[in-house]
Amino acid sequence: MTKSVDEIAAEISTASGIAGSIRIFGDWFGGRPRENIHLLVRVESDGDLLKLAFDAGEHLTIWQPRGLKLEPESRYPDAKITIDGADRVLWEWFYYGRPQTAENLRFLDYRNVGNAIQRTTNWEANLDWRSTEDASKAALELY
Repeated sequence: MTKSVDEIAAEISTASGIAGSIRIFGDWFGGRPRENIHLLVRVESDGDLLKLAFDAGEHLTIWQPRGLKLEPESRYPDAKITIDGADRVLWEWFYYGRPQTAENLRFLDYRNVGNAIQRTTNWEANLDWRSTEDASKAALELY
């Protein structure tokens, strides 16, 4: 049975101490695993959108999330959230070390188009060569 976005949000909300590195369609944010730790502080649903907020002002929006796996048996570093599929995943954060203003807002936008992921960003242009997204990977892994 497929869970609704409301059900996914409610299930994630029951877990506590969820923190870790972010991996979107196989693409690690910020380098290697465990190099950046993001603490989940709020979960919301809005129609087909799942919205996750993190401790440093980061936001993750997931369009039509599918296939939630939640391993909340313990706190970081053992807890894990996996969302198998999604139509789109948008990661937004403020350039670390700078004021949280509109001009410092950065994004990575992943769109699942057929059997490929299209990634766009306003972050460092020279990072395009490091793109490792893969449509066969989970839409989101947080651990």
